[in-house]
Amino acid sequence: MDIEKAEPLSHELGSGWKAIAEDIREGLFVGEVIRSATGIITDYVIIYANPSFARMTGVPLEVAIGSRLTALFPLAGDAPLQICRRVVSTGISEEFDMPFDDPVGWYEGRVRRLSENRFTVVFQNTTKHHSAELALAAAQDRYRRLFDAIDEGFCVIEMIFDDDQPVDYRFLEANPAFERHTGLVDPVGRTAREMVDGLEAHWFQTYGAVARDRRAVRLTLPAPSMGQRTFDIFAFPVAEELPNQVGILFIDVSERVAMEEQRSFLNRELGHRLKNTLAVVQSVVSQTLRSAPDIESARQSLSSRIHALAQAHEVVLKGEQEGGQICDIIRAAVDIHDPECRVDINGEPMVVHPAAALSLSMAMNELATNATKYGALSTAAGRVRVSWELTRLAHGTRLCLSWIESGGPPVRQPDRQGFGSRLIARGISGAADGSVVMDFPVEGLECRITAVLPYVTPQATTGDSAEAR
Repeated sequence: MDIEKAEPLSHELGSGWKAIAEDIREGLFVGEVIRSATGIITDYVIIYANPSFARMTGVPLEVAIGSRLTALFPLAGDAPLQICRRVVSTGISEEFDMPFDDPVGWYEGRVRRLSENRFTVVFQNTTKHHSAELALAAAQDRYRRLFDAIDEGFCVIEMIFDDDQPVDYRFLEANPAFERHTGLVDPVGRTAREMVDGLEAHWFQTYGAVARDRRAVRLTLPAPSMGQRTFDIFAFPVAEELPNQVGILFIDVSERVAMEEQRSFLNRELGHRLKNTLAVVQSVVSQTLRSAPDIESARQSLSSRIHALAQAHEVVLKGEQEGGQICDIIRAAVDIHDPECRVDINGEPMVVHPAAALSLSMAMNELATNATKYGALSTAAGRVRVSWELTRLAHGTRLCLSWIESGGPPVRQPDRQGFGSRLIARGISGAADGSVVMDFPVEGLECRITAVLPYVTPQATTGDSAEAR
């Protein structure tokens, strides 16, 4: 179409239209429809285009003017032509926002009818805007996938203040891991006080300070109101334009904290036990050297007593509770003296506290040593029976333990009390209302130890008693 065909537009657009069209930043063109023999609009040609048209589309004016739509934008599809048909046919203006061609991009604008066969289009190139929207959508999609996939709990809250004091907060977002770490279900839209009865004040103060001061914090806080949980949290302000919103990344560290507390307790207990054990060893060494008739006797006594201590410690360390089974303690103490299995052990299962376990082990070792040297275990026919009974009391458990020898050489009461006898006579360390009675009938030594142990814990078993050899 010849460019002069655009001149008759003056009576349709008004005087001065061309100067205005060529000055505006928006692209503008005038189209004239092409009809079939039956009057159906099949295409249109551009009879005028302003300089901004060329700048926005990348199509030179000398190419655009006189060209058909389908030739300029072959990939645009049928949508632009449909809009032009409706506007020309109805006279009702329409707006559009659509892609035209891959090399060109997106456009938005308005179509207005001029006459029966002509229309104007004023438009802007919105490719950058749409590209930014697509990039934002992709970023939001990546954020959402990360938000949903991380193991840590994450939420966004909005602080609620009363006279500048933080009094509550509302959950705006929460990822799937939120429920796993907190035990709280469907938090979005609800407040913290609504979801947790008696929630501690430090949560409001901490998040309120983040929102007010616009400073991130990282710390560990307990939440007894949420099932005795403890959380590691990283709280940060979301955005300047959202002053009361706080993002929170957190993880439930209750198990870790409990393990650290247990480790600290065990370290303290180990130090305490080590000091006590060293004190016992020091006393044993001192007393043994003082009472032994010669170096060889001292060496043998020390070896036996330190072995008993070591065995008692091993039983305690292997125990599932804070202590050791009495049957295991006695067996460990006498095993070195009983290769032929002549010590019968019988009694109700029970757990003995470490302090009592050590002194009981020392006493059993001294009795076994004495039996090996002078008593029942010094002859082939001799035997020893160790048994005990428990009596439940309001303030603890009374233990009555008997060591009874038989079948050995005739027994007589010793003229003096050695260190071993004194060890036995001390009874069980840490016991209340304790006593040790040693009798010396001719048939064999009898020793009865009685002690009230508040920390002795009977254990349930499938049988009524514990027996060993």
